[in-house]
Amino acid sequence: MLLQCVTRSAPWPGGLSIHDIMAAVLADHRPDAGALPGAGPFANAGDLVRAAWQADPARRPSATAFRQQCAMYFVAAGGLDACASCDIDHCKACVGQTCLVCVDGFLLQAGACVLDCLGRDTFAGGRCLPRPGERPVHIGTAVHPTALPSRVMARTRMRPGPTGPVISAESLANTDRVMLLPEDDSGFVLLAAIQPDGQIAVDSTPITELAGHGFRSFVELGPFDTSDGTTLIGVGCTDDGGVVSVRYACRLPDPGASASAGESDTCQLGFQAYEWLILPGGGDQCETLAALADGRSVSAEFYGRSRQRWAYWLVVESDEPRLLQDWEYVGAEYHPAVFPLPPGLAAGPDSTWVLAAGPEGTALNPLRMVASRDPRATGASLTFGRRALDQHGAHLRAVFLPTPSRGGHTGEVVLAGIRPGFDEELVFEAQHVPLGMLAHGRTRDIPTYTVELGHLPEPETYGPDVEYTLLAVELAQLPGYPSALVLLTHAHIAVAPLHCPEEEAPVPACYLLRASVMPLSVRSQTFFHPGMVVALAIPPAVPGAVPLASGPPVVADFLLTGLALDDPLQVTLAAVFCPDGTFPPDCLPCDEVCATCRGPGLMDCSRCRLSLPGVSDACVSACPEGTLADLDAGTCECADPGCAECHPTGPGGAYRCTTCAPGFAQDLAAPGGGLVCSACHAACSQCLAPDSAAACTQCSPAGGFLQPGTNTCRSTCPAGFRADVESGRCVACMAGCQACQAADQCTACADGYFLDDAQNRCLACHASCAKCHRAGACAVCQPGLVFLSPNPLADALCGSACAPGEYRAQWRCMDCGPSCALCAGGPDSCQVCAAEYRWLGAPPAAGATAPCTDCPAGCTSCDAAGRCLTCSQGLFLAPDGTCAAGCPAGHFADDLDGSCQACAIQCARCTGDRADQCTDCAAGLTLSPVDGGPAGTCDSACPEGQYFDWPSSGCMPCDPACAACSGPSDHECWSCPAGQTDVLQGGECVLACAAGHVAVARRCLPCHGSCAACTGTRSTECTSCPGGLLALPAGSPAGRCVAGCPVGYHTAPDGCSKCGDHCSSCPGQPAVCALCERGWLLDAPECVAGCPAGASGLGGMCVACDGTCLGCFGPGPSQCSSCPQERAFMLDGACMGACPSGTFPLAGQCLPCHGTCGECFGPGHQECIACPGGQLLTAHGACMDACPSGQYVAQAPGSPPGPTPVCQLCHGSCSECAGPTDAQCTGCPAERFLHAGACLGACPAGTFGCLETASCPGCPAGCAACQPAPAGGPPGAGCTAQCTACLPGFVHSPGRGTCVEACPAGEFLPAGADTCQPCHHSCGACTGDGSACTACAAADAWLDFAQGTCVDACPGPGMGAVDFGPGASPRRVCLPCPAHCEACPVPEPAAAGMAPCWETDGRALACPTVGSCGRCAPVMLLLPASAPGRPADQCVPSCPDGFFPDSVGSRCVPCHATCSRCSGPSADECEGHAPPRSKLPLGT
Repeated sequence: MLLQCVTRSAPWPGGLSIHDIMAAVLADHRPDAGALPGAGPFANAGDLVRAAWQADPARRPSATAFRQQCAMYFVAAGGLDACASCDIDHCKACVGQTCLVCVDGFLLQAGACVLDCLGRDTFAGGRCLPRPGERPVHIGTAVHPTALPSRVMARTRMRPGPTGPVISAESLANTDRVMLLPEDDSGFVLLAAIQPDGQIAVDSTPITELAGHGFRSFVELGPFDTSDGTTLIGVGCTDDGGVVSVRYACRLPDPGASASAGESDTCQLGFQAYEWLILPGGGDQCETLAALADGRSVSAEFYGRSRQRWAYWLVVESDEPRLLQDWEYVGAEYHPAVFPLPPGLAAGPDSTWVLAAGPEGTALNPLRMVASRDPRATGASLTFGRRALDQHGAHLRAVFLPTPSRGGHTGEVVLAGIRPGFDEELVFEAQHVPLGMLAHGRTRDIPTYTVELGHLPEPETYGPDVEYTLLAVELAQLPGYPSALVLLTHAHIAVAPLHCPEEEAPVPACYLLRASVMPLSVRSQTFFHPGMVVALAIPPAVPGAVPLASGPPVVADFLLTGLALDDPLQVTLAAVFCPDGTFPPDCLPCDEVCATCRGPGLMDCSRCRLSLPGVSDACVSACPEGTLADLDAGTCECADPGCAECHPTGPGGAYRCTTCAPGFAQDLAAPGGGLVCSACHAACSQCLAPDSAAACTQCSPAGGFLQPGTNTCRSTCPAGFRADVESGRCVACMAGCQACQAADQCTACADGYFLDDAQNRCLACHASCAKCHRAGACAVCQPGLVFLSPNPLADALCGSACAPGEYRAQWRCMDCGPSCALCAGGPDSCQVCAAEYRWLGAPPAAGATAPCTDCPAGCTSCDAAGRCLTCSQGLFLAPDGTCAAGCPAGHFADDLDGSCQACAIQCARCTGDRADQCTDCAAGLTLSPVDGGPAGTCDSACPEGQYFDWPSSGCMPCDPACAACSGPSDHECWSCPAGQTDVLQGGECVLACAAGHVAVARRCLPCHGSCAACTGTRSTECTSCPGGLLALPAGSPAGRCVAGCPVGYHTAPDGCSKCGDHCSSCPGQPAVCALCERGWLLDAPECVAGCPAGASGLGGMCVACDGTCLGCFGPGPSQCSSCPQERAFMLDGACMGACPSGTFPLAGQCLPCHGTCGECFGPGHQECIACPGGQLLTAHGACMDACPSGQYVAQAPGSPPGPTPVCQLCHGSCSECAGPTDAQCTGCPAERFLHAGACLGACPAGTFGCLETASCPGCPAGCAACQPAPAGGPPGAGCTAQCTACLPGFVHSPGRGTCVEACPAGEFLPAGADTCQPCHHSCGACTGDGSACTACAAADAWLDFAQGTCVDACPGPGMGAVDFGPGASPRRVCLPCPAHCEACPVPEPAAAGMAPCWETDGRALACPTVGSCGRCAPVMLLLPASAPGRPADQCVPSCPDGFFPDSVGSRCVPCHATCSRCSGPSADECEGHAPPRSKLPLGT
């Protein structure tokens, strides 16, 4: 709201005072309604204040309003009249979901508030910033020694002309030229242009009007439109501290006229005024000037004798441009800055606000108030404690940083400066006001945060009072960095870029980065006040020109010039663009896994060459198993195309799918372990199960729209639903709507509703209508009802009873036939005959029907014999019972009764029943007109008691019985004697009238033809009725006699009794109505104008609703139209306390469940709560023959006859189970293993994880730990264990993957080891170091037993090849021959008594020796086994006694038996004789 001067008529809500509310709103902590007494329903103080403001119709904002829109922690979310809470933890100011300022103790990082900086960012005051080395710009400086006439320069719109300065439309739009002003009184003002290389081209034509003065600072204001044309005003601080102003003006030519005439579009500026301004205080000297954004105002810094600075306003007068002589103290030491307003306020008279910072605080005021010297916008406003910002550091100066790329939000404001830090360091810091007043729409206590931008090196070069200046420069050529804050001291220059991330936000939040700091190449000795420095932009080179220098692209180039510098200083800001794979500022190489980086290490990657799936900052050199490299994206993607997420099976393990991608679903039927994702059906874009058109959760474009309550897709939606293109679903139309185009646009209605074209809504039909087209017009009636109008083209409601004159046909009420006044069952089934009709036969019983037939012509009623009782209008009932237009002689037409009444006895014809109404007289009488009219009296010429006798032409006496007569007999009396009681009956005086007659003036006249007896001659004077006629009304002394009771009367033997009021028919008894008049409702037994509670008016009847109904269209329990609260649910027209089985309640209706459900809570197939017999209720609410994966059969408690079988969810660790606990799993999710009923992430000791079966098989005997062997079998074959550690007493055999008591063939156990090592590849078994074979791998190889090697053949002489036969290991062995033996074949080892080789206790191989030689070595002789003491053939150097060498010298041959020694085989060759043999005794 606006805290302004207001008049208030409305009280504050909750009885609060303005002080309570303001205390809450202005509190430094987040305001809660609980802190406010009587706050009532308001959620917080911001809501309370807004409600109070909006509730006051008498609020009147002041024209000089100060804003206090939203309290801290609230954001102006819906424009400047709505505040919403910042939903970001620890956030003090925000825009959308981006925090701008955090509460104390928290740091701002990436739009959130954190306790510590995350990632590579580091602490920098109140926020986290990238590390100091990560800066987007480099600074380059170059001094331009030049012989310029002055160092004081100012921007100008002037251009040099032939004889002086000129302006043009083009020059007024640009300030790219500069004005050189003399530093002392000896120079002239010159115009110059800055060249793309930074050099200054000076025009030699002086501006003489400003000669004679030196300047410290100068600004140009305007242009202004005045009576003199276009005017420019210059304001300067002179070298002696004064202030001078000068005015120039000229009238620009009309652009069109000058162009057509070929004339110049410039005008020569003429000097108009030169004025010294009165200084604001004695002794103060003007140092610098700064023009504000409106071009009409300037602020001046003055330097007092006490070396104190002051900033003053100097404003251009509005009417005729001239500087006002009134200086206004800003309340600050330095120039103020333009403060950006939200786009909603950046228009109108107060569109420019300025922020000033002084020792006492900060002030934010509209420039218009300053210009008008409003006391609330002066420096005094600071002393009253009204602070613009929520905090303020001493001596900080306001700077406006432009952001032209952000649309309506044109810039950021910071208060920046230098402060002493720790260890005498100097800190460059800024107090940032993010987005100005946009977040809160407020102009005081605006939230800010402080950020440390950098440190100045060499603090010892600075004195106690550091002189510096702050400048803003645009970085037009660096996207995301619109401007920079420049700090200049006598020794250093620092540039802090303003970063505005290119985010998709209404107004991106910007922030300052750390500053790049660079020493000045030439340090000025005259740098006594850096404020005397201005920044002048250097124009870019002409397009297509050769760059001035190679290197990084330049984003800003400007000159710093002023009295504080000896020479202009060119500052070049170049973007730091290192190529991919290197990092700034020196573009050194990144780690090999980084595509881009911020530093050299693995953790410095900002983008990976390849990153692990789902972890963009996890860089790898190669993609792991189960993933594929996407080199374009720089990621490792899951190898399965249907996989959205995959994760490793363990540290360093292969990746397996854990989440299916959109368009894929888990394939439970796929073989093998792990998650297998298969494609959804073509109709689905997302699904619950693959390749099933009934498992869609979202439809594909080809599939159409997801049907309600199902997982199927179709191209159209069912009735009552619309196709919502955005969601791809069939969305329910509004209540009663059968078809709709949008949520609020119905095009067709459901039964019982009609379309209101004005509202595009379906409204409920009348309760009697099953369908209708509009209000009061049923199209189809409710069951048991008919249309109440006989006209099928007329609008009609429905009812159960028809109006009088109609009967109930099959579909509608129909008119009775012309013969019936009331009818039932048919048009001619009359209950009452119509006028001009009579009963064809005997009248029916009360309430029954009979046909009616015509009365004679002219009769409106007649009796059964056809005698007329009443006549049509204009006809009269004659004495003979006929109707005629006139009456017979002696009678007159009685208009009141419609009958012929007797004339006076004297009249032959008459107009009435009086004696003076005769128009013709009886014989013997003479008409005497009365009053000259046609009627008169009939008089006799004879006196009373006599009559005129025509034969005698005289008077003759009457019979004594007559008082007057027409003849002599007693049957010719005209009247009877007075004083007697007799009456005249047919000319005779009698004592009483005959039956059917009545005495009228002592004359007997016939009763009306309908009467049996009467009191008068009219039809209404009957006292009894003849047979066949009924008294109307019954029991009355006199009345009418009718052939049948009319409508509204009850028929009884005694006559017709009137029904109740407004009753048309009461056949049972008069007090009980059966049919009411039109417009009245039958509420038996009477007719009423409106039905009582509990009854509904339908077709002329008050239908007493069944006790279960609140409203109805009939009396039955299934004819309810609305229901009472205790029976709030309707099903097929019946009200119920609860919906029956097979239905569910929705909007007061019991709607049918899905066909698969027994009971349900909604229409979908997954909204069941009970199932038909034999089916199970799943945990997801579906009825199925068996529980789906992830659920188990449980018995939920239920009512008799027993518990309902249901499926319940397995424990979260199971994918399938037999019960609810984590120890009852029968199947596990991907990457988990089933063991002892539990799903484990890792198998326990003694088992191993088999991914194929997702189980933990036991390790083989002897294994302490094992793992799956490499796959090699067919799919589904399971896993083979491979031992990785053994129990004590066992050693590990890598070849077998098992633990064994001894290494198997092909492996050996090194000394001190517990794992067998493979033998040499040629060995089938080995010992020692693995190269000493004890068996051979190849079946045809020979084991060289002596060498422990396997050879193709036994080597050289001295070795015997022994084949021990099948089953022996080793089988084929090369064994050493006996000594000196060159060949020793053993063709049959077993025959030679040689057993196969064997293993000794020491695991060594032992083999038998070859005892027999086949061939000896040279010089050796083979001694056969037959030699004494020689079991086998052996080699000897010489033959022993009894042997001699053979002829070739290779064998020892036995001597002759007689020789003990010999040289040959014969006895002759004996060299000694053998002793004779002893003869043994016989039997020994």
